[in-house]
Amino acid sequence: MKRCKEFVKLEQFCFCNEHDWKEKFDSLLFNATSFLDKHNIEFRVVDVTKLDSGYHVKKLDIEVKTKQYGWLETHSCTYFREGQSKRFGITGATHTISNTGIASPRILIQFIERM
Repeated sequence: MKRCKEFVKLEQFCFCNEHDWKEKFDSLLFNATSFLDKHNIEFRVVDVTKLDSGYHVKKLDIEVKTKQYGWLETHSCTYFREGQSKRFGITGATHTISNTGIASPRILIQFIERM
């Protein structure tokens, strides 16, 4: 389950402007972390902005603690400024944020280990 080449995930997207992106970013990040809190899943948030190549401005990964694999990334919250909008041909000064709502099967590892 850890190394699946294809998987299904629910992605959250937010369109914002340069003045409120931080508030929106924190809100999407909270959506993911509150899900993990609700299910008593140990997690950490790791700033990978400079480590992960890409056209993002800020990127935080959420990793959950697993018995078999240690820390395992299950979510990413990413601010793209206007880069993603331009890439998808969205006009206007629209900034975007994306955040993994939930991705299977990686998150399932934590649930299965707890059975």
